[in-house]
Amino acid sequence: MRELRTIAQETRALILDALPAPQEPEILFQLVRAYPERGGKCLRPALCRWCCGMLGGAPQEVRRVAAAAELFHTWTLVHDDIIDEDDERRGQPSAHALARDSISHPRAVKFGADMALLAGDIQHAISADLVLAATEDGLPADVAIAIARQMHHVLAPGLIRGEAADTEFEYRAIDSVSHSEIEAMMRDKTGLLLAFAARAGAMAALRTPHPDDPQVAALADMATSAGLAFQLQDDILGMFGDPKAVGKPIGSDLRQGKRTLLTAYAFELLDPAGSARLRELSVAESATDALAEAQNLLIGCGALQRVQDAAAAHVQRAMDILAAQPVGPFRDLLEQWLHFLTARIT
Repeated sequence: MRELRTIAQETRALILDALPAPQEPEILFQLVRAYPERGGKCLRPALCRWCCGMLGGAPQEVRRVAAAAELFHTWTLVHDDIIDEDDERRGQPSAHALARDSISHPRAVKFGADMALLAGDIQHAISADLVLAATEDGLPADVAIAIARQMHHVLAPGLIRGEAADTEFEYRAIDSVSHSEIEAMMRDKTGLLLAFAARAGAMAALRTPHPDDPQVAALADMATSAGLAFQLQDDILGMFGDPKAVGKPIGSDLRQGKRTLLTAYAFELLDPAGSARLRELSVAESATDALAEAQNLLIGCGALQRVQDAAAAHVQRAMDILAAQPVGPFRDLLEQWLHFLTARIT
């Protein structure tokens, strides 16, 4: 989408301008700028700005709020990469890997994690500042404060709660995590930030400091449903997709013990023998026959169909909410945004 690329360019410029100038220690501020300099799709900034425009507001008034949502997403990626021990992000070294490899020291790994954590903390702080700075673009102060409170009181603790749950699941038996627990985790970890972006745009358009206004809440609900649909499809592709398109080996989520709705439903639907076999396959090597057997179990017990149905239901809910919004160019853009996010499902 050309419009999405334009927003991505402007958002990147806004973020880089808001970040602290290079200072000592040099590596810390290199890490603060690393992910923003690489850019991204900026789906959240687009959602924020277009929700604002659709309800009659001026999208430029929320350009800094939209950038704040992207920078908030960025610091969570920095911390997530540390937790997951991922050494790559967007095809380049992750923040902790950059710091680790910048020194020759017996404790380089700890140094890398420490510096990346601190870089993420700075990004988190600047994202909050960007929300308040939106008053310079004409956003009423009471609305800016209300959006900032949403970021601090709802988004931050909720998203961190979701990350903590996802982390804790890995230390439990793979068949002990229920589908309801995983759904709650996804709403926190994936849905809340998209809901924040949509809610902020709507609050700005309506000039309301009330996050529970019906129009505001409806768009937040739309964004949450879209995000959940995307996450579910991502999990499906992780077991049944093309490894070139997915960007990782198929079945790696299962072998690494990642808890998904697919596996949760499978353990609820399989008989004891099938459950025992899936547990064995979850720690098997990446042999093609082991992957094929795991796929057959997920299909045969109905787990794949349940997740596909859930994803489709979330897409339909998002489309229905959007269809009830004011007709115009911004709704058209949001329909394209929704299709872009969930095209692999519909």
